Amino acid sequence: MNVMYLHGLEGDANGTKGRYCQSAYQAFSPQMPASAAELAHDHDTCFEACYQVALGAVRAHQPQVIVGSSFGGAITMALMQRGDFKGNAVLLAPAGVKFGLPATLPAECKALIIHDPTDDVVPYVHSQQVLAANEGRCWLWDASSGHRLHAITKDGSLDRAVEWVRAH
Repeated sequence: MNVMYLHGLEGDANGTKGRYCQSAYQAFSPQMPASAAELAHDHDTCFEACYQVALGAVRAHQPQVIVGSSFGGAITMALMQRGDFKGNAVLLAPAGVKFGLPATLPAECKALIIHDPTDDVVPYVHSQQVLAANEGRCWLWDASSGHRLHAITKDGSLDRAVEWVRAH
């Protein structure tokens, strides 16, 4: 299975979840040129620069599954919505709606969202909106450990999610 991991603004390609995905799934994990400060300064330019890095990685590595965390989840949603990725995704507290993306995904795409209802960075209701807009093609699993979701690499949740989307 070919997996790609897209990190959030607080992490990087070789952060905890990035290293886990590289080890567990031999995932490719590109380093996106984003930070919260850059995004706040020039949202469109920063988002597009990260999108282009992710698009290049999709074209080069042709993943079957993308695991996108927070901002990386927003980039994953954009890849799906723009038709550049037609596979399935595991979205970890995805920030797509927070960054102004529509909640809908293309009909050929499926997504499993893992989100902590107590997340204080990306509102849980945004994942509920994505779920509602993609009935029958999107699933939401509640998790714990806040926005960073570090527990999912220890309790098997991420492994189950990747296997589940791969099978669907």
